[in-house]
Amino acid sequence: AITAGAGALDISVARYALSNGRKNLEFLSGIPGTIGGALRMNAGAYGSELKDILISAEAIDREGNIHTVNNDELQLTYRHCHAPKDWIFLKANLAAVPGKKERIAPKMSEIAEARADSQPIRQRTGGSTFKNTVEKPAWQLIDEAGCRGLRVGEAQVSEHHCNFLINCGRAKAYDLEHLAIEVRRRVQEQSGVLLQWELDRIGLEEEELSQMNHQQNSCPAAQTIQNSKGYLVEHLQTELFRFHHYMLLPIVCQLFVETNVPVLHQNSELNLN
Repeated sequence: AITAGAGALDISVARYALSNGRKNLEFLSGIPGTIGGALRMNAGAYGSELKDILISAEAIDREGNIHTVNNDELQLTYRHCHAPKDWIFLKANLAAVPGKKERIAPKMSEIAEARADSQPIRQRTGGSTFKNTVEKPAWQLIDEAGCRGLRVGEAQVSEHHCNFLINCGRAKAYDLEHLAIEVRRRVQEQSGVLLQWELDRIGLEEEELSQMNHQQNSCPAAQTIQNSKGYLVEHLQTELFRFHHYMLLPIVCQLFVETNVPVLHQNSELNLN
């Protein structure tokens, strides 16, 4: 097994497994995020998901209690984890069995090539925006609704892969979320399907975004709004969506700062057991 800190990049874990002659973790090389986020979302790609390799995980709650849970207890399903939302994952024990490097390396190369061919990997993006449906992949529904290349400000639906939203310059979280909401609306209008978020959003719900939009139209100086959970959400001026949505730990830690809970530092250590 391999023990990976929650701050370890998925691709780093895959490369560590390769260097130590361990297989079954190759698919992680195709997921641009961290192990902590992969636990929270049951990240998956190229026919495998985290639940396929997870032995156990360790997490901390708001009171500072440490929880060790196994695969069954987390009840991992498609892009979902049953763990309480206020838990922050600390590390994971992953099932990696001995394998031949000369077989592992080509598989990781194939994954890298497949990503380059099908995804806008050289652009700033939050990864897949919506979950696939049983009938069709999300990108196809978005394309059929005429949303390929659709823009809101400097946020755009990728021409390369319609389920990716890209930051074309200085797009704000506000632009990206409103673009995604418009995509959902058009897809539902065209096909009757309401796409479900794959992004794990922190902040305003869609009704609150509409309220904020109305307030800003009547008062352009308004820059903040209090959401229903009591967090102060600012109209961010930073270049957002440089990071994949699986990289949640730094964001969650910031929320903990605002609630007077000590900040956790990302653990990116890797150990072979």
